[in-house]
Amino acid sequence: MNFSQGLLASSLSLLLASACTGGAGDDDIAEPSQVATSISESVTDIAQVAPTQVTLANRLFSIPSASAVGEVNAQTCSDLEGLLNQSCQFIEGIAGDSYCYAESTFFMAHSQPRCASRLHLGGELDNIYAFDLTGQSLTGPVDTCGDGIVDEEEQCDDGNREDFDGCSQLCEIEEFQGCEAVIEQYYQQAEIAYVDKEQWDGPRSHVMINRTVRALTAVDQRSCDAALAVGADVCNELTSQMPFVGSCQPMGGLRQTDNGPLCDVRFQVYFQTVSPADGVFTTAMPGILAFTIGE
Repeated sequence: MNFSQGLLASSLSLLLASACTGGAGDDDIAEPSQVATSISESVTDIAQVAPTQVTLANRLFSIPSASAVGEVNAQTCSDLEGLLNQSCQFIEGIAGDSYCYAESTFFMAHSQPRCASRLHLGGELDNIYAFDLTGQSLTGPVDTCGDGIVDEEEQCDDGNREDFDGCSQLCEIEEFQGCEAVIEQYYQQAEIAYVDKEQWDGPRSHVMINRTVRALTAVDQRSCDAALAVGADVCNELTSQMPFVGSCQPMGGLRQTDNGPLCDVRFQVYFQTVSPADGVFTTAMPGILAFTIGE
């Protein structure tokens, strides 16, 4: 990979903070705002990134302000990953035992080139900082099917042109509604939580969040363990029903807060068929679906 010169100003400093859950090294995780600052200072040759982040869910953050400095293509996306990994080396040096790595993937969202990037930091349940770069359309106006707006001739439009997600590549409603419907069905049948399939948000960088989850039982260690066990059943269903899903991994755990216990659930969905021309859900980067169960 080609790396830009002058990475990270010497004056950049990272504060250390305690994190709630996860594996080894979780006591040595940098503050989210400081990580966003590190990202901002490390990628200036490729992207303009304001050092701010929006909390999506426990340990999941988005950086909504990122914009490309020049052309968005496979090479600049690879270069971006390299710059972020150099930033990781700096963060690891400050944060002690915390590990850090970056990943970026280039793909075509119809005629628009895009680069989705993430920086992972922490333990078993990573802190993830996600952002996208979008380039200029290569062939003129973007096809209206897949733009997220339901036009007169469309039955649905979910912002992509993928089958098996409830809205087909022709913008027609599908009987099998993909990950969201399977999650709702399994968690409701298990009487653990109601995860409304209509309330998922945040498709950029393949990160989907559901903030409206309602617990159907007391939230404690036993019910949280059961939630993760149901997650394994969800993954089995996804891999059997969706031919482009190669594997799926549920993760998460119970954490105590001032307002009571919360159970964090996260799915990482890896794709078996990587096709950059097909849209945002079949790239080399795994998709993430996350929600928190609370009373």
